[in-house]
Amino acid sequence: CMDIIQSKIAAIAAVNKEIIARIGGHQNTDIVSDYSYSVQYDAGYKIKPIGTIINFQTIVRNWKPPASCVLQPIKDTFNDKIDIKIRNFHDVAELSGQLAEVAIKYDLFGDNPRPSIFDILEVFKSNLETLQVALGDLEQRFQPAASREEQLQGSLDEVNLLLEAATHKLTLFVNEEHDIKMPEGVIGHVAP
Repeated sequence: CMDIIQSKIAAIAAVNKEIIARIGGHQNTDIVSDYSYSVQYDAGYKIKPIGTIINFQTIVRNWKPPASCVLQPIKDTFNDKIDIKIRNFHDVAELSGQLAEVAIKYDLFGDNPRPSIFDILEVFKSNLETLQVALGDLEQRFQPAASREEQLQGSLDEVNLLLEAATHKLTLFVNEEHDIKMPEGVIGHVAP
């Protein structure tokens, strides 16, 4: 039983370490963090996304773990003085490593430890899982801008087609039905 929970803890800690490394791999990357949209006229109206670019350090410095990532208090059997407060990426990365290291110490109790040791290790496992959720939240902020833009582009293309069709219908209505000339680039204004 001890081997099973220890292998689960080790596996979760290994995934956390991989996520931390992937996040660190973005150190020299600028990320499109947000999009705003502008309507532009160039032989027809088009909605175009404008990305707000921020760098890695800003994202990491401003990131806070989600409020749902609450860690359970741990029993400090080996007097390691582990601080389970997570306020930022550094805290999450450091704590993930510490929990994995301290969990290994419980192997000293042998193959038949007291049931309370299993309960303690379950808390370690649960906390590592919670840290993984927090790391996932930060990692998703580094999703390549191109893939987010691709996701948005499909919707924008559809809206632009609808806008183009509406502009065409309005132009036909204004020019053909009422024989009214509109100043170039102005839609919705009808001269008296």
